[in-house]
Amino acid sequence: MKWAVEWPEPRSLEARIACARRCDEDLGWSPAVPVFVDSMDDGCCRLLGAWPAGGYVLAPDGRLLFVCAPPRSDVFFEPEELFDYLRGLSGLPA
Repeated sequence: MKWAVEWPEPRSLEARIACARRCDEDLGWSPAVPVFVDSMDDGCCRLLGAWPAGGYVLAPDGRLLFVCAPPRSDVFFEPEELFDYLRGLSGLPA
């Protein structure tokens, strides 16, 4: 699965949330997969080194369990790696 979209950089947190909601609707993740939105200062992105793209799994207590990042030569991570990890957590075959 490859999915990509480019929108102008949101200029407000409300606009950023609207973009995240649209992505969530397009991908059909909710309610099974919570979607989080970074603050306008991109603090989480910088902390996790999430640029240009990344997938992260957090435990309910906030611990980082899994990082799915693109190879250095690519811009997009491989979503199937993330889905395999999630399937493993749920006990479903990878």
